[in-house]
Amino acid sequence: MNLIEKTGQTDRQNRANAIQAAGAGVMFGSIVSGSLVLLPVGIVSFFATMLYQWNAIRCPRCGYNLSWHAVTRKEVGQSASWLQTAKACPRCGLGEEGSATARSAGLAAVATQAETAAADPVGVPLPPGAFAEPPPDAPWRLALGPVGKPYWSDYGYIEAGRMVGCTREELLRRFEGGGMVLMVWTPDTPRPTWFENVPELLDRYRAGRMAAGRRGYWGPLAFLVTVLVGMLTSGEPVTLGGGPAFWLAGSALLLGIRLYMRRSAMRLDAAAVRHELDDAWHAGWLRGQPAQLTKVLIGSMIGVFVAQGLSTGSSANAAGMLPEAVRHGEWWRLLSYGVLHAHPLHIGLNLLALWSLGKLMEVHANRALLSPVLLAGIVGGGLIGLVMGPDIPMVGVSGGLLAVIGFLAVVGFRRRERVPHGFGASMLKDVAFVAAVGLVGFRMIANAGHLGGLLAGVALGALLVPRPHDEPRVGWAVGPVMTAVGWICTGVLVATCAATALYLFVAPH
Repeated sequence: MNLIEKTGQTDRQNRANAIQAAGAGVMFGSIVSGSLVLLPVGIVSFFATMLYQWNAIRCPRCGYNLSWHAVTRKEVGQSASWLQTAKACPRCGLGEEGSATARSAGLAAVATQAETAAADPVGVPLPPGAFAEPPPDAPWRLALGPVGKPYWSDYGYIEAGRMVGCTREELLRRFEGGGMVLMVWTPDTPRPTWFENVPELLDRYRAGRMAAGRRGYWGPLAFLVTVLVGMLTSGEPVTLGGGPAFWLAGSALLLGIRLYMRRSAMRLDAAAVRHELDDAWHAGWLRGQPAQLTKVLIGSMIGVFVAQGLSTGSSANAAGMLPEAVRHGEWWRLLSYGVLHAHPLHIGLNLLALWSLGKLMEVHANRALLSPVLLAGIVGGGLIGLVMGPDIPMVGVSGGLLAVIGFLAVVGFRRRERVPHGFGASMLKDVAFVAAVGLVGFRMIANAGHLGGLLAGVALGALLVPRPHDEPRVGWAVGPVMTAVGWICTGVLVATCAATALYLFVAPH
């Protein structure tokens, strides 16, 4: 296995990401082409690889996948046992610096570096305090303290909390096939530095990224193949500007976007690599952050979907957003439609999005704001759908999700000093993706509801997101009034789920 140290990525992980992207491509291709023959293949591929990645054992500090280093879940859970065995995270060094045994060994090793290096080919432990505490406004960020490079080797790197000397050729080989180490030293550097500050290592890394990025085509190609299968099996004529030709144009657009991303990888410079690593560290750190309210909301919506499966008749007609019924006084549908879903794939994708977006709201904004923004998106999406949408049932929490995306986009641009570099841009990319999917599947996707939710989220963000202040922390505190509003909105959402589930059993439909 080609292990790419320090990034939490391996060749196996890259393959898993590619298979997951291909599964998503097959799912969307099956839906938009109307040919559901390959849909089970896409669903199994997507969710199986997702579970594979979720089940990884990760470093408590930086999120690195420790499963690839024979670390057990019990050892990580009992951190004292993990540290006493002098194991260390290959990315951030957690373990070596936290263990009393490792600290004393590090002090002794620093005093006799030359002798230890000659006897220990895997290097010497870093001195205590080598890894500085991350700043409170960016707790995911790794920082190396003022550590001098060892005099016994002109070239080397830091790995698993140890300083490893090597030759220039050995250091270059660490960057073959997409591999890397974060911190290195050379004769031209006064102390260990980030690898992207060494031009020849940056060139090697860029070449490896280009090679590893070839698997990024799997998703668009899977979408293209699935659409072609749908074209061949549907029996519809290929007409320019519509029908299967439209889906084929969408596939070509996806491939074009992939080519653009490949071109961007070719132009990576030191600043771009630093931003990418910052985003990767943030993703690893975010996995360990709590998201209790998000879990409550997800559980409530799963309960409604179970009730949908057990009830008879059409739940969309019974409690969905039917414009004609709303105009006749059934305004409660502007709430109930947001907790209903059309099928397992619909709720699966929406709840996956809610899990990631809800955690971002709880961490980078405030937990009390999640329910008000979600509720405003559901109601706003229903109102815009009532005015602009077709007179057909509308279901799903997508409007609420677009509200959260819009709110987080305001967070990303107004509080850019308190979020990772690509935070705001990633929210805009999500909006663009949803818009593109809406254009492709305009016959089956409630674009008006998405627009209403997005506008509601942006409006709330403009009102509620403060400018960065002197308090060095992620997110911001809210007053007792906003906290009370958050609890009330949470109660409304949970009560809506419970009432909708009960209504599906008793309503005539």
